[in-house]
This record gives sequence, structure tokens and C-alpha cells, in this order.
Amino acid sequence: MTTIVVSGKGGTGKTNVAALIVRIISERKVTLAIDADPDTNLAGALGASIRKTVGDIREGFLDEKDKLPPETDKQAHFEYRLMGIIE
Repeated sequence: MTTIVVSGKGGTGKTNVAALIVRIISERKVTLAIDADPDTNLAGALGASIRKTVGDIREGFLDEKDKLPPETDKQAHFEYRLMGIIE
């Protein structure tokens, strides 16, 4: 697994650089791109639409975690919810 992080000051073109990197890598192998910016512009730069963000999943999980049966593996449940937004 390869991890690439694009960071820097606002307005420097990080989203465009990240989108180009994702497009190039995704031509060769399956690629997961995560946009940690609250503005979530990466999906638009890639021509994708967002159904839910990781933040949405986290908030939903926090709302329901106390309602889960005690034997529920909360980490596994969160990962299951997260995988539900990845196609």
C-alpha cells in the first residue's frame, strides 16, 4: 500500500495536484482518495459526487454508538459504515 499526502498553505493548488495524482495512479490500480479538507473539493475535481463524507459517518456513529449492543465491536461497526460509502 502506498500513502500520499498533499498538504500546504491554502490556495496553493493542493486539490488540483491531488486530483492529478489520483487520476494518474488510478489508471494503474484501484485508488482510494480521502479529502480531509472540510470544503471537500477533491471529489468535484475528480468529477465524482459525494454521498457522505467521513465526517458524516463519524457523526452518525457517535449518535448511535451508545445504542449498539454491548458485544458489538465498535471499530468493526465504524469500518462497516465507512465501507458503505466507498464504491
